[in-house]
Amino acid sequence: MKKYAFLLLLSLQLLFGCRHETTEIEKFDGFFRECVADTIKIATIHDPEATDRLINGKAIPVIFYHLFEFPRELKEYQTDSSKIFVDAYGKIKTGDRIGYLIHFYSLESRVPHFICLYFYDKNTGKMGLPEIVDYSYGAEGTESYIQSWFCDLNKDGNKDLLKRVYSCNLIGSDAKVNFVDTLTVKLWEDGRFKETIPGNCKQLKEGFIVDNQCLCCEPVE
Repeated sequence: MKKYAFLLLLSLQLLFGCRHETTEIEKFDGFFRECVADTIKIATIHDPEATDRLINGKAIPVIFYHLFEFPRELKEYQTDSSKIFVDAYGKIKTGDRIGYLIHFYSLESRVPHFICLYFYDKNTGKMGLPEIVDYSYGAEGTESYIQSWFCDLNKDGNKDLLKRVYSCNLIGSDAKVNFVDTLTVKLWEDGRFKETIPGNCKQLKEGFIVDNQCLCCEPVE
């Protein structure tokens, strides 16, 4: 009888001892849904043209905030989240890495809206620095937008990053227009995005258009 009891106890120890304990990053990963579309457009949640399969919208609990840095403009909210919402927007795969897209927003008009991309660093056990892939802010006389797309620009099988910045400001008593419209291309190389200067900048701008257009001014030709 003692022999059978010992064998039963040993079996239970082996059974529970081999059970996988979910790590913190695995729990964090569980909030995000992956999108496998060829071209992934990152835009505001309410944008009907955004990649619907990517949008998740699950709130990330405060206990996970230590894994990633808030955007510089939102640093004050990292330890006081009462006025900020932080959602799991989605995740993408490029190369052999998973990128996490986190959506930061507030009901206060003075707080800009962000979607940032983070890659997990196994060496530090935390996310790397945020890459802003979507941004919107508007106030009297000034509007700014960032919009991004992930797609394989150089046909190497990995998703690259194309980012557009569009903004305008009214300056001085005569309301002089300061208009900015730039395009940034980052190709995936050696496990990270590397900025490059595209030779077909005009064609890319025509193919990847920012949805939001500044209302306070029009571009000056």
